[in-house]
Amino acid sequence: MRNPRCAFSAAAALRRVFILPAERPLLSQLRPQLRPSTVTKSTTSALLQHRGYASALPRDEQIAKLNFPFVHLVDETGKLSPPQRVADILASLDRKTQYLHTVALPPPRLRSRWEQPPEAAPESSEDGPGRAVPEIPVCKIINKVAEQKAAKAHKKKPVNPSQTVKTLELNWAIDSHDLEHKLKRMREFLEKGYRVDVVLIGKRKKRKATPEEAAETLRRIRAAAEEVEGAKEWKAMEGKVGVQVTVYLEGKAKKVEE
Repeated sequence: MRNPRCAFSAAAALRRVFILPAERPLLSQLRPQLRPSTVTKSTTSALLQHRGYASALPRDEQIAKLNFPFVHLVDETGKLSPPQRVADILASLDRKTQYLHTVALPPPRLRSRWEQPPEAAPESSEDGPGRAVPEIPVCKIINKVAEQKAAKAHKKKPVNPSQTVKTLELNWAIDSHDLEHKLKRMREFLEKGYRVDVVLIGKRKKRKATPEEAAETLRRIRAAAEEVEGAKEWKAMEGKVGVQVTVYLEGKAKKVEE
């Protein structure tokens, strides 16, 4: 008589080998299906304004070499001119002081390769509907002298030292060595014409200074400031000696070179 346990085990093994794999979905079927992304017009515009793309925009004869015989000219108000032939524009320029620069190129799928300007394209004909109006580059005539002046005007202006404020925080019971180090930094800032806010406070878990020590610390700060030519207290001291005080110092104003 056949052992029912063995028969059951053999059947279960065969089922695991041949039937279960067919019932299980493939791993690839469980993965999400990725659809190709659609490049919208706004995305294309953002790409056209990318810094790397803008630096590679053609100018002068390079525009025509890219098979763009016609372009729009944009004025200072942003208004576009009717399509004009690149060769005619270049012939009218003073090449010593002017050049033709591309502001924006049309998206690759819409770039014109026609030899006729857009308004020359027929809207309809006997053969069928006319061609769609193409998109062509937008260009601008740049004055080299004005461009150089604008570049100089937009250069970063030098920072006025008096607009720089440094803050030094000291403990009333600071030891002589640390105080001298702080005073050295303070003098360096004042010599550069900076403003220095010296904050004196009593720190927790630190020894509390006696009234005489607090007064001496304040005296040394003011004496160190007097060592710097032109340095002064530009604002009255605030606070209470021995508790918290802020001394407002200012170095001699330096002339800012343009």
